[in-house]
Amino acid sequence: RAVDRREVVLALAAISAIQRLALSYIEVRKDNLILTPVDLGSLKSSADHVLTPLYENLISISRGAVGRGLENVSIATIHALGGVAEHMAALKSARWPEGRAPLAHAPLYYCRLCVRAALDKGFMDSGLQGAVAMKNISTKTPNDVSASDVHLYVTDTLFEITDKFLTTPGRASLANESLKQTLEITHVLCERKYLGLDDVMSDVLRRLHLVVPIALILEDHTLGGLLHAPDRK
Repeated sequence: RAVDRREVVLALAAISAIQRLALSYIEVRKDNLILTPVDLGSLKSSADHVLTPLYENLISISRGAVGRGLENVSIATIHALGGVAEHMAALKSARWPEGRAPLAHAPLYYCRLCVRAALDKGFMDSGLQGAVAMKNISTKTPNDVSASDVHLYVTDTLFEITDKFLTTPGRASLANESLKQTLEITHVLCERKYLGLDDVMSDVLRRLHLVVPIALILEDHTLGGLLHAPDRK
């Protein structure tokens, strides 16, 4: 309703409150959650009946904000879901399989939906902020978490953002920023000697081979300097 009335301050407060509720709830429930296999490598939790409606509320706020041109509210939902995903990726419980982050996928998915909806509306700053949020999730994920639970989904989202920038007239240069976030992830994981680095690097290199021809066709310099890892002096 705050979005409908264009009451930005109230909408931002609601987004923050929903995020805090999700984080508080999972901290209370993390040691007595029940995980159920859904399919190969996918797990469902007994907390989903509470968390999913919270995520749905955030995506609803995001879509309303996008429809009304409220990009600052859109960005707030992206960072709220990104913050939840970051927390879920780092969450530990004695009841969970070792090296897994079973609750990270849902907020990652909803965060991606928010970014996608914003970019489809032409909110380029939301795309840039989405790339930053995704990078933060990946670089702050503990070293023992499986690449498939977080990193591969993050890099796939970052390349989706990159593709959108490259194919939006006049915005191709923004792909430089989303690709920087991707290479920042690989650099951090390499420094940590992350065990799943080969999987992440294989995926990133495969996607780069698809992006480079597009950039060349556009005759844009979006890839200038990106094939070097960020300087860590």
